[in-house]
Amino acid sequence: NEEKIYINSTPFDLEHLKIVKERYGYARGLYVKTSVPLGVGAGVSGNISIGLGYNLASKIYTKDLFKRIVFAGIIGHEIEVIARTGLGDVIAELSGAGIEERVRNGSLCKGVIINHHIKEDVKVLLIVLRERIYTPEMLKLYSDKFYSLHERAYRIFSRSYDIDSFIEASYYFSKEIGFLREDVDEKISSILADYQRKGDVLGYFIKKSLLIIIYRSDADVKSICDNMRFLGEECIFLEITDRPIIDSKALDEKLCETLLRDRDEILKKKIILQTDI
Repeated sequence: NEEKIYINSTPFDLEHLKIVKERYGYARGLYVKTSVPLGVGAGVSGNISIGLGYNLASKIYTKDLFKRIVFAGIIGHEIEVIARTGLGDVIAELSGAGIEERVRNGSLCKGVIINHHIKEDVKVLLIVLRERIYTPEMLKLYSDKFYSLHERAYRIFSRSYDIDSFIEASYYFSKEIGFLREDVDEKISSILADYQRKGDVLGYFIKKSLLIIIYRSDADVKSICDNMRFLGEECIFLEITDRPIIDSKALDEKLCETLLRDRDEILKKKIILQTDI
């Protein structure tokens, strides 16, 4: 019941909580447990925004879990955009699977993503880099380059919409944007060369403060992690989900109209509706 956010037991003074309180007149805090640090580029901020939206939704839709989750996605997206900590993370986290392609921006009920199934049995290794850049700073520094590079990167991905074209596009983008410096790329490439020749590693790229390595599930990923210690101390092993939390086909027009109307009503009155739905 506190108005605080704890991440792995450490309190954080995040703008997200203030945004919810100011806009909707009600905010409960969160206790977050995560192996990935906040602000490195893995969508933790999006998770927090969804959690804050879910707290708000729990006061309105006490009997309908599905409405609570969708409403959490609507509010969570708003929080992320206002705080400038993410643009498409929330919709991807809730209705994404495999490789997520956002084709229309916006929250759940407004935005649209396409999920591309990954046929290969692959997993993801994240290495948290020592050099940090946070999303508001990233958007300020790189927004112009994002727009100039996205068309070329998307053309690469759209050749086959699979994991190989995704890795190629991501590598190109991280090199051109400046996340993956030439000297760092040479070191990573030399370490991973044998793994790539054997087919254990499909590729790598850098997003913000993360080195992302896509590897086959049976690869000796511990040795890869050990060889990358010069870049960062934390290695995090992730699986790729092939089933979304929310199937976008279940977001019918009537449901979305109801949720958006309730959201607008709360915004207008700053009073939580006790609808007990």
